[in-house]
Amino acid sequence: MTPEQKSYAETVRGSGEALLGIINDILDFSKIEAGKLDLEIVPFDLHSALEDVVELLAVKAHEKKLELLLWYAPDAPREFLGDPGRIRQVALNLVSNAIKFTENGHVLVEAGSTAASDGVASMRIAVHDTGIGIPADRQGCSSRDSSRWTLPPRASTAARGWDWPFPGSLSS
Repeated sequence: MTPEQKSYAETVRGSGEALLGIINDILDFSKIEAGKLDLEIVPFDLHSALEDVVELLAVKAHEKKLELLLWYAPDAPREFLGDPGRIRQVALNLVSNAIKFTENGHVLVEAGSTAASDGVASMRIAVHDTGIGIPADRQGCSSRDSSRWTLPPRASTAARGWDWPFPGSLSS
């Protein structure tokens, strides 16, 4: 295979694994609701996990003529203990939604360290886009409330994005 073909094959394999993960997550929904979902705690590279998400959704963004960017702060740590599958799942959902609701411009995944002490880092991961956004009065709502968001047609709240603080329950 040519390097380009290998890259495509790896993307297809990664996409298949991501879809299998999503199916498993759907099957685990009852465990999540019951608060009995077991998280995997393993060493992983957060930068690589976010790169995987961006690579997986690059074609979708390209089809809409959107620029899909990842900015990982150079001084931010990369190695963490946590559940990389769940982190990818959340990031995949947020970036996919950002692409879905952005007509032109870009989607930016931004990761940076907000604090570090005694070998423990706090990370901030945000997804910014030039899409319709979430109304300011609804931004503090839980995802359960998201089905009730109503947006005027062609609303524009550029530079508002999803902000996902790295929760302690998914990493340590």
